[in-house]
Amino acid sequence: MNRRELLIISVGIFMTIIAWVVADVYHAQSQDTIDTTIAVPPIKSISVNKDLIQSIRMRE
Repeated sequence: MNRRELLIISVGIFMTIIAWVVADVYHAQSQDTIDTTIAVPPIKSISVNKDLIQSIRMRE
């Protein structure tokens, strides 16, 4: 393999990589973003029985 063939192969690989990077950047910019409108579930109110807590503390 002489220098000319090596140069042609190197330029071909370089141009392929440049085209790949440009296509990837274009794809990233043209792609839609993720929908972030997720509904948060309501928080249930919890009632704590104070007598239960006292009985647990007495067991200790």
